[in-house]
This record gives sequence, structure tokens and C-alpha cells, in this order.
Amino acid sequence: MKGREAMGVQETDAADAKLLGRTAAGDADSFRALFDRYYPLAYRFILRITRRPELAEEAASDALFDVWRGAGRFRGSSKISTWILGIARHKALNALRAVKDDSWQELSAAEEAADPADGPAEVFEERDRRARIRRALETLAAPHRAALELAFFHGFSYSEIAQVLNCPENTVKTRVFHAKKKLGRVLSAFVGEEL
Repeated sequence: MKGREAMGVQETDAADAKLLGRTAAGDADSFRALFDRYYPLAYRFILRITRRPELAEEAASDALFDVWRGAGRFRGSSKISTWILGIARHKALNALRAVKDDSWQELSAAEEAADPADGPAEVFEERDRRARIRRALETLAAPHRAALELAFFHGFSYSEIAQVLNCPENTVKTRVFHAKKKLGRVLSAFVGEEL
């Protein structure tokens, strides 16, 4: 990261640290600010693991509730976002174990919303593109999907992903490598289907 991007991340980390410290002291407004910032991130991350919106909602809420209860135990050995997504990952896996069902549910309607400025052709093309990407992601094993999600949708470094997924950094690199390779093959096949 360079210049303003690095400064923005540092400022965000500092702001999160203040909010977490105040949350640990029992400040509900600070927790509400953390919740508003991290619930959408946790929800999307959990949704990609569970593939079930109803499980993602509950698990994301549970994860943030654990942040409220455990704010005083955060020791700063990782970024706060890494710590929160680590909690979210555990909640997602626990939710999957509870239902013993890994079936795919469609993503929320909010994610499918079209830009009102687009015409019908653009809306159709965008929905089709998203559907192809979603189908391609479905072909990945859960550990590969999670690593890819954190790397490309959330911008986490490999070391941060290793902390969230509780595995060695080299395992993360391998998962991302294989996930990208498989996605390339699957997306190429989808392009071939259109011809």
C-alpha cells in the first residue's frame, strides 16, 4: 500500500482500536459503531461459507455478540478485522455443523440489485455475469472459497487469512492458487457454453 491507501488503513485500524477499547469498557454506542461497520462484512463472509442467508444472519449476529462480550480480551496480535472474521468463521462452521447441510441458497436480493441507470440489456448481462461467477464459486471446496473470499473480496493479506482460517500461511497460498486455477477452468467452460 502506498500513500493515502496506507494512511486510510492505519486510520481505520486506529479508529477500530478506539471503538473496541470503549466497547470493552461497556460503551454501547461504540459497540453499535463496530457492529454497523463489521456486520455486513461478517455476513457476506459467512454467507460465502454457509451458502445459506438465514444461517449467515444468525452467525454474523452471534459473531458480533462475541465481539461485545470479548472486547476486553483482544490483545492486538492481529488487526481487529482479522480477529472479528476469525470469530465469524468459527460461527459459520458451527452453524454448518448444527444443520449438517451444505446446500446452496441464492444470494440476497440486495446483492442482485441492478443499477437504475442501466438499460435492460446491461441489467441482463450483469445478472448473467454474476450468475456465472456464483456458479463457478460453487465448484470450489469451502476452504478454497473462504481463502479466495478473504483475499479478493476483503483484501486480506495471506498472513491475515492464515489467522482467520487458523492454518499456515503456505496453506493459504496453496488454497488461493488452486482456487484461482479451478475458477479459470470453470469460467472458461462457461464461456465455451455460450458459443
